Amino acid sequence: MCFVLDSNSFHCLFSPEHTAFLPFREWLYDRNRRTSLVIGGTKYREEVSRLHKYFGVLMELEKIRKISNINDDLVDKEKSLVASLETHTDFDDSHIISLFRVSGCRIFASHDRRADQLLLW
Repeated sequence: MCFVLDSNSFHCLFSPEHTAFLPFREWLYDRNRRTSLVIGGTKYREEVSRLHKYFGVLMELEKIRKISNINDDLVDKEKSLVASLETHTDFDDSHIISLFRVSGCRIFASHDRRADQLLLW
């Protein structure tokens, strides 16, 4: 299993005080499970690259094979299609939808409730 983590929720995943994210944290660090954090697409990588505090954690996850890197070109191409189809004024996550579509992942971890109406299907 895999999941996509909203870039604005990294602090929730890696901070013990955010108990709602504890199952994701335990799931990700369970070496007996084939669980991974899905990362891909130019915009998503740019958002994550600004999270300097988590570079060490991401490197550790990469080393223990808990990161699934999805081809940026495929995600970017899909992002163009998704952005052209959605006209909702509050929609700014076409890169997340495209990451789901390309990777096949269906689990999203976020503390941002704004996107719920657009991501739940």
